[in-house]
Amino acid sequence: MKPFSKSLLGLLLCCTALSVTAQNNTVKPAQFAGLPQTIQVNKAILAATLNNQAGRLVQIDFGNGLKFKGTVSSNVQRYNNLQIIIIKSLEDPNQVLQISMITHPDNTVRYTGRIINPQASDGYELKSNAGMYEMVKFETDRVLQDCHF
Repeated sequence: MKPFSKSLLGLLLCCTALSVTAQNNTVKPAQFAGLPQTIQVNKAILAATLNNQAGRLVQIDFGNGLKFKGTVSSNVQRYNNLQIIIIKSLEDPNQVLQISMITHPDNTVRYTGRIINPQASDGYELKSNAGMYEMVKFETDRVLQDCHF
């Protein structure tokens, strides 16, 4: 019975050690703490952003203090109804802006996108609201899953 109890004790210690290391909660900084929760965005800014080619330096002013400066890493036309641009920030190499333009069969256009940084606690998501577009702040931990092995 002693070998069984030693094995059980060893297993219990391993489980405890794993649960302690799994609870390593580091606090991520908020990149957009001083900015509003919601920022109205002009469709013309979105359309102009999608006209930039890979390798180009861009500066986008979404309004209300939300500015993004970076280099276009890709601008791809997928299928005949989907265009996606990815812009990597010059100020923070982990921060990325992604905007997609979806053209529906009736030729209406819808934009989606995000400004996201996996090492920050917040980001912005581009949403449509009653035909208008707005950047809405969100918590990255609710969108991104931590993948540590």
